[in-house]
Amino acid sequence: MAANKAVLDAATDAYGQPFQVVEMQHQPHFRQRGLTVETFSYTNYYLTSGSVVVPTAGEPADALALAQFAGLFPGREVVGTRARVLAWGGGGVTASPSTSRRSPAENAPAGVRGDGGSRR
Repeated sequence: MAANKAVLDAATDAYGQPFQVVEMQHQPHFRQRGLTVETFSYTNYYLTSGSVVVPTAGEPADALALAQFAGLFPGREVVGTRARVLAWGGGGVTASPSTSRRSPAENAPAGVRGDGGSRR
């Protein structure tokens, strides 16, 4: 990680401006349905026009990460959202609001209707 950070610290954008590299609080691992989830990251956040939606796991470290986001995005509301189930399934909050051309019923997992009911 240190080598990667050194490369980024020395890099510039197309205008010759240095990048702002911010070291983020690491999200702790947690257990979901008896399995350890290791693919969870606070950096899988979603920006809206007035807020920052940050995945949380209900762990003490969440408060530190939310405070860090508040400092990085002044003027935006920082909203923590429990995302353990998304992380356990390999997803994150950035995948949730994605646009789809299919109806909710077509996007639903097999055996589930888009209106929340079950197929028989």
